[in-house]
Amino acid sequence: MLLLRLRIRLLTLLGLIVVFADCNKDKNNEDQWNFCSQCTVGSWTGEFSGTGNYNNLINHETAQSIPVSVVIEGAEFDPDYLTVYFQSPDYMSLTVSGNFQTAYNISFAGSGTSVTATLYTNGSNLRMSGNAKKFHYKVDSLVTDEIINFEAFKDSAAIELKGDPTWIKNHLSGTTSE
Repeated sequence: MLLLRLRIRLLTLLGLIVVFADCNKDKNNEDQWNFCSQCTVGSWTGEFSGTGNYNNLINHETAQSIPVSVVIEGAEFDPDYLTVYFQSPDYMSLTVSGNFQTAYNISFAGSGTSVTATLYTNGSNLRMSGNAKKFHYKVDSLVTDEIINFEAFKDSAAIELKGDPTWIKNHLSGTTSE
């Protein structure tokens, strides 16, 4: 019994040494993403694409590494008023709007939908990490129906979805014939 306790303590100590030794390693600059604390509305507006993980909490469906596209536009009447077009084909499409509040975070909700995201920077690269939700209210509680946790990168080129980057916006606003 004493030998077993000694082995457990030794393995625990060895594990802690490995973990702390790894923490002290210099990280490669490619992995150094920071909150975009100096970002402007212009950093947020544009086209982002990436992947996400889908979870339907009603019928317990899940899907991993699904494609996501996010288009963010400033309104003509007020550039600080943003509209977010979120789409993951075959899983979720939604549109929400709101006022730009902070440099690194947005959180907009509509009627039964929301998008919350944080913007990170690494040099001139931008990465958005967040979630898109569909929900409903039951009595006085908010119940999440579907959620996609996603990570998307700002594209320097057009999003290759249906061959046209404006397809997302047109599809969600109902101006497409599909």
